[in-house]
Amino acid sequence: MKLVSIDQQSFVAVVPDRERDWRSVCVEAVVSLGHSSFSPVRIVDQAPPAPPWLKRGLVKLTARSYEAAVSRLARQSTDLARAVSSWGRPPFWTCPAGFPGMVLAILAQQVSLESAQAAFAKLERLAGRARPDVFMTLDDHALRAVGFSRQKASYVRGLAHAILGGQLDLDALGAMTDDDARDVLVKIRGIGPWTADTYLLFSLRRADAWPTGDLALAKAIQELRHLRSMPSWGRVDAIARKWKPWRAVAARILWHHYLSVRGRSAAA
Repeated sequence: MKLVSIDQQSFVAVVPDRERDWRSVCVEAVVSLGHSSFSPVRIVDQAPPAPPWLKRGLVKLTARSYEAAVSRLARQSTDLARAVSSWGRPPFWTCPAGFPGMVLAILAQQVSLESAQAAFAKLERLAGRARPDVFMTLDDHALRAVGFSRQKASYVRGLAHAILGGQLDLDALGAMTDDDARDVLVKIRGIGPWTADTYLLFSLRRADAWPTGDLALAKAIQELRHLRSMPSWGRVDAIARKWKPWRAVAARILWHHYLSVRGRSAAA
């Protein structure tokens, strides 16, 4: 039997359930997304062992797999197809991993994307590249001047302290499943599920990360479905489950719609 064998850099596989063989799922995923979207592709006569990243459920988006997933979701969902048709394909928005990415995720809590990016840019102008040791040297006055509230300054100080003290290793999250990485992050004061999931989505580029409770995602779904009121978080999550295992891609499509409707797409 001939099977398609793909390396981790050029393919993002659908993680199978326990009853299904991972090789058949890889074949189905390649067929459904289109062979032309992936290179190189090797045809082998004997199936190789499942790679460790697939066994652990580590599915990281690349620019190539992201574009293929946008196309697949637009074929699968009339809501997402309407957004892509109206506003074009969403950019592959990402953030740096590590401390800078976590600072951005905390800054983005309950404020606009523009506000978070502006505060982070001011921080980097003040202190250079965001590093936990440098951040700990900044006093409240300096942080307020660049846009940190007292609460968010406290959260990032706690994050920096955990990193410097060895209680948190952000680099190690890259080898963890989404659930395990989320569990580690939410133990840090000021990092809730939404913040953890946005870090997984933007910084670790996980394909199925979905930030429950995101207002812009709920508003985008309301608009695309012409709903009279904004759907509940439970309904939003139920709708999003239909987009597994590409919910992080669907989120970018929805954010692109939300920003474009409001004339803010250039700010993202």
